[in-house]
Amino acid sequence: ENTLVIFTSDNGGPIYEPGSANNYPLKGGKYSDWEGGIRTNAFISGGFIPAARRGATHSGVVSIADWYGIVAELAGVDQEDQAAAKANTWLAQQGLPLLKPVDSVPQWTHMMEGTNGRPDAFYISNKAVMKYPYSWWL
Repeated sequence: ENTLVIFTSDNGGPIYEPGSANNYPLKGGKYSDWEGGIRTNAFISGGFIPAARRGATHSGVVSIADWYGIVAELAGVDQEDQAAAKANTWLAQQGLPLLKPVDSVPQWTHMMEGTNGRPDAFYISNKAVMKYPYSWWL
Protein backbone atom coordinates (compact mmCIF):
# COMPACT_ATOMS: atom_id res chain seq x y z
CA GLU A 1 0.00 0.00 0.00
CA ASN A 2 3.01 2.33 0.36
CA THR A 3 4.69 1.30 -2.89
CA LEU A 4 5.05 3.67 -5.84
CA VAL A 5 6.73 2.66 -9.10
CA ILE A 6 7.59 5.41 -11.60
CA PHE A 7 8.46 4.62 -15.22
CA THR A 8 9.40 7.49 -17.51
CA SER A 9 11.63 8.48 -20.42
CA ASP A 10 13.48 11.61 -21.45
CA ASN A 11 12.60 11.85 -25.15
CA GLY A 12 11.03 10.04 -28.07
CA GLY A 13 12.76 7.11 -29.69
CA PRO A 14 15.53 7.54 -32.29
CA ILE A 15 14.15 7.18 -35.82
CA TYR A 16 17.57 7.23 -37.49
CA GLU A 17 19.70 4.16 -38.17
CA PRO A 18 20.70 2.17 -36.14
CA GLY A 19 18.05 3.34 -33.63
CA SER A 20 15.07 2.45 -35.80
CA ALA A 21 12.40 3.33 -33.22
CA ASN A 22 8.76 3.84 -34.14
CA ASN A 23 6.96 6.72 -32.42
CA TYR A 24 3.70 6.20 -34.32
CA PRO A 25 1.22 7.88 -34.29
CA LEU A 26 3.46 10.82 -33.39
CA LYS A 27 5.64 12.47 -36.04
CA GLY A 28 9.40 12.75 -35.55
CA GLY A 29 11.78 11.26 -33.03
CA LYS A 30 14.76 11.93 -30.79
CA TYR A 31 16.49 15.26 -31.58
CA SER A 32 13.38 16.65 -33.31
CA ASP A 33 10.85 19.23 -32.13
CA TRP A 34 7.91 17.13 -33.32
CA GLU A 35 5.85 15.41 -30.64
CA GLY A 36 7.56 12.10 -31.45
CA GLY A 37 10.79 13.65 -30.21
CA ILE A 38 9.59 15.33 -27.02
CA ARG A 39 6.49 13.46 -25.89
CA THR A 40 6.96 10.14 -24.12
CA ASN A 41 5.00 7.54 -22.26
CA ALA A 42 5.19 7.44 -18.50
CA PHE A 43 3.24 5.60 -15.86
CA ILE A 44 3.03 5.29 -12.12
CA SER A 45 1.76 2.23 -10.34
CA GLY A 46 1.54 0.69 -6.91
CA GLY A 47 -0.65 0.57 -3.86
CA PHE A 48 0.11 4.23 -3.12
CA ILE A 49 -2.12 5.28 -6.06
CA PRO A 50 -5.66 6.02 -4.83
CA ALA A 51 -8.10 3.39 -6.09
CA ALA A 52 -10.16 6.04 -7.91
CA ARG A 53 -7.13 7.05 -10.05
CA ARG A 54 -5.85 3.58 -10.94
CA GLY A 55 -5.99 3.07 -14.69
CA ALA A 56 -6.63 6.79 -15.29
CA THR A 57 -4.89 8.84 -17.98
CA HIS A 58 -3.20 12.19 -17.32
CA SER A 59 -2.86 14.42 -20.37
CA GLY A 60 -1.28 17.50 -18.81
CA VAL A 61 2.31 18.63 -19.29
CA VAL A 62 4.84 16.94 -17.00
CA SER A 63 8.51 17.73 -17.54
CA ILE A 64 11.14 15.14 -16.70
CA ALA A 65 12.40 17.69 -14.15
CA ASP A 66 9.02 17.56 -12.38
CA TRP A 67 9.61 14.01 -11.12
CA TYR A 68 12.09 15.45 -8.60
CA GLY A 69 9.39 17.76 -7.21
CA ILE A 70 6.81 14.97 -7.20
CA VAL A 71 9.04 12.60 -5.24
CA ALA A 72 10.14 15.38 -2.86
CA GLU A 73 6.49 16.32 -2.26
CA LEU A 74 5.53 12.70 -1.54
CA ALA A 75 8.52 12.27 0.79
CA GLY A 76 7.56 15.46 2.64
CA VAL A 77 10.86 17.23 1.98
CA ASP A 78 11.62 20.68 0.59
CA GLN A 79 12.77 20.53 -3.02
CA GLU A 80 14.87 23.68 -2.67
CA ASP A 81 18.59 23.01 -3.00
CA GLN A 82 19.87 24.41 0.30
CA ALA A 83 23.54 24.03 -0.71
CA ALA A 84 22.92 26.06 -3.88
CA ALA A 85 21.06 28.73 -1.90
CA LYS A 86 24.01 28.99 0.49
CA ALA A 87 26.46 29.12 -2.43
CA ASN A 88 24.39 31.89 -4.05
CA THR A 89 24.97 34.11 -1.02
CA TRP A 90 28.72 33.82 -1.55
CA LEU A 91 28.45 34.10 -5.37
CA ALA A 92 26.39 37.29 -5.06
CA GLN A 93 29.02 38.82 -2.76
CA GLN A 94 31.67 38.05 -5.38
CA GLY A 95 29.57 39.50 -8.20
CA LEU A 96 29.44 36.12 -9.91
CA PRO A 97 26.46 34.52 -11.71
CA LEU A 98 24.04 32.74 -9.39
CA LEU A 99 22.97 29.12 -9.53
CA LYS A 100 19.44 28.70 -10.84
CA PRO A 101 16.73 27.24 -8.61
CA VAL A 102 15.43 23.73 -9.20
CA ASP A 103 13.01 23.84 -12.14
CA SER A 104 10.56 21.28 -10.85
CA VAL A 105 6.84 21.62 -10.29
CA PRO A 106 5.35 19.29 -7.64
CA GLN A 107 2.54 17.74 -9.68
CA TRP A 108 1.18 14.93 -7.55
CA THR A 109 -2.03 16.81 -6.76
CA HIS A 110 -2.51 17.69 -10.44
CA MET A 111 -1.98 14.07 -11.46
CA MET A 112 -4.50 12.86 -8.91
CA GLU A 113 -7.03 15.55 -9.91
CA GLY A 114 -6.41 15.22 -13.66
CA THR A 115 -5.44 18.89 -14.07
CA ASN A 116 -2.52 20.48 -15.93
CA GLY A 117 0.17 21.54 -13.45
CA ARG A 118 2.20 23.43 -16.03
CA PRO A 119 -0.24 25.76 -17.79
CA ASP A 120 2.71 28.12 -18.24
CA ALA A 121 4.77 25.55 -20.20
CA PHE A 122 6.03 27.28 -23.32
CA TYR A 123 8.61 25.93 -25.76
CA ILE A 124 10.37 27.84 -28.51
CA SER A 125 12.99 26.60 -30.96
CA ASN A 126 14.09 27.77 -34.39
CA LYS A 127 11.42 25.49 -35.88
CA ALA A 128 8.46 25.49 -33.50
CA VAL A 129 6.47 27.35 -30.86
CA MET A 130 4.48 25.16 -28.47
CA LYS A 131 2.06 25.96 -25.68
CA TYR A 132 0.02 22.97 -24.55
CA PRO A 133 -2.19 21.82 -26.19
CA TYR A 134 -1.19 23.81 -29.31
CA SER A 135 1.86 23.88 -31.58
CA TRP A 136 2.87 26.19 -34.42
CA TRP A 137 5.58 25.19 -36.87
CA LEU A 138 7.76 27.78 -38.57
